[in-house]
Amino acid sequence: MPPRPDLADEESLGRLYEEHGDGLYAFVLYRVGNDATIAEDVVQDTFLHAMDRLGDFDPERGSLRNWLITLSR
Repeated sequence: MPPRPDLADEESLGRLYEEHGDGLYAFVLYRVGNDATIAEDVVQDTFLHAMDRLGDFDPERGSLRNWLITLSR
């Protein structure tokens, strides 16, 4: 099981975004009717929300990717 990212650490946050940002953006872009501006805002808000709620992430219940997608909804 991968370690829980430390979102207080800039390097860890950068890796998280590099690993999941594009996939999350593609998912959100589809969900918002291909409006790039809205998709960018939702992805940004999702990562900010993830920083606040990292303690809620439980790797036993699913992947970090799926958790981010759930937060984006």
